[in-house]
Amino acid sequence: MKKSPVFLCFLVQLLALAPPAQPAAKTDFLNLRDYFHQKVNEGKFAGTVILLAKDDRIWLDVFGQQDIEAGIPMAENTLFRLASMTKPVTSVAVMMLVENGKLKLDDPVKKFLLGFADVKVLSEGGIEEKPHRSVTIKDLLTHTSGVANNLFQNTEAEKVYKKVLQEKRPADLKAEVDCLSELPLAHHPGEFWTYGFSTDVLARIVEIVSGESIDEFFKKRIFKPLKMNDTGFRVKEDEAHRLAAVYAADLKKVEGADGNSPYLNGKNYPRGVGGLVSTAQDYLRFCRMLLNGGTLDGARLLKPKTVAEMMKNQLPAGVLPHTPGMPAICNGFGLGFGVQTAEVLMGSKGDCAWPGAYLTYFFIDPTHKSIGIFMTQSVDFSNLTLLGDFHKMAGGGLAGGSDKRIKNTHFFPKSSATTAASNFGKNTRLYTSNCDLADWLLPRAGTEKVCVAAAPLSFCTNKK
Repeated sequence: MKKSPVFLCFLVQLLALAPPAQPAAKTDFLNLRDYFHQKVNEGKFAGTVILLAKDDRIWLDVFGQQDIEAGIPMAENTLFRLASMTKPVTSVAVMMLVENGKLKLDDPVKKFLLGFADVKVLSEGGIEEKPHRSVTIKDLLTHTSGVANNLFQNTEAEKVYKKVLQEKRPADLKAEVDCLSELPLAHHPGEFWTYGFSTDVLARIVEIVSGESIDEFFKKRIFKPLKMNDTGFRVKEDEAHRLAAVYAADLKKVEGADGNSPYLNGKNYPRGVGGLVSTAQDYLRFCRMLLNGGTLDGARLLKPKTVAEMMKNQLPAGVLPHTPGMPAICNGFGLGFGVQTAEVLMGSKGDCAWPGAYLTYFFIDPTHKSIGIFMTQSVDFSNLTLLGDFHKMAGGGLAGGSDKRIKNTHFFPKSSATTAASNFGKNTRLYTSNCDLADWLLPRAGTEKVCVAAAPLSFCTNKK
């Protein structure tokens, strides 16, 4: 039956009489939303995008500014620099080649990169010695290779990395990995955990084995099948307005969406440890593929048993994925990302998670079949612990709770239901705090539409 404008007006007035929600009855998602809105209002972040997903349900909150100086609000399609959230993508590429028989986890790195044949270990006493065994593909995936970095200065090797890489300044992946092959390892392979450039070495091996650049491999074999259309190493000029600015402490702008950004001027070379730009929605598709056991919407990238192996702690007993001076995320590490072991630090046992240096974060919860994604652009590392707060608040009991617990607590700010449907798919149930009444009063076939207006927010739920 076609509804008249008079009827719609009457219904709006009727719904407005619904009693407002009491503060004491706030749901978990409201608490999560309000907590991070407060952090934005306090100047911790310019703006945030928070996305949770379980089955065909989406919870999305968009708040604050994408670019304060330009007056651009944060949006659902804002582009974010992923930094180390690129690593899981590289790890998937490696495991695809493992499944294809092109690589083995116990293959020595020197099989593909001859420079690693003579690599040495630099002890804390400054003495170089021969490694106990060769570095393997699995060592690189788990960051137990000994390949270090130039950011932290916790070992003698890391000090060498900083000096040499500052001098040589490699401009592409091949030059970088050639340089890394000449540098000492921070420890013997497989015996400790060091966060470093292992995933860049993996990316170079992917190029050598596949005959494609890592950029092309990602595009052709991962992004296209998963329909991650907004993900890549470079932002097109006509999409620059979507790239979020980066802020340091006190919201000091350190990088904008202009010609000085390496993501726009081409100086951001494709690599494995970082460099991708993406949206919350695109990264959700990547996470859903993993949660689904390697498949999404008919596109299979990996076998379920391969994904299960990636999500299992691979570290030897006594080895922890911790970096001195940095907050611990988990006590286990799989083939490409952190894993919550029996000693859960946040979320649930079995959760897989990892952050990015611009304070982005994701987790996949296989137990509750849920996903959490947090996006912002900040290099104020004093706020790193807030990523842990996100996982603790959003994990397990929130997205994985009962339908009764999460009823009417779903938000989709700054977007109509129609726009949301185009982004997330026609079979996704969407929940919004900016309820577009015309859309929500006309339910899809097979669903009953329920809207309850409660100032200052409108809660909308689809019921099948």
